[in-house]
Amino acid sequence: RRTRELADGDWGGHVEMLEECGYSETDKRLRGRRPQTTARATRTGRAAFEAELGALRALVRRLTDRRTRDDSK
Repeated sequence: RRTRELADGDWGGHVEMLEECGYSETDKRLRGRRPQTTARATRTGRAAFEAELGALRALVRRLTDRRTRDDSK
């Protein structure tokens, strides 16, 4: 949440959606009197994330290759 600078409610909505897809698991506890929620990626979530990264890397390679070809004309 801090890394993305999301409000608690926004973060919770994203985590809930990921949990519904089977991509994350959450643990809700009280830390003193304050609620604390932690989330972690499941195996399915990590695999989906790696697949997305692979697709993004392939896209960047294609765009870089196209730009290199265009610059050499």
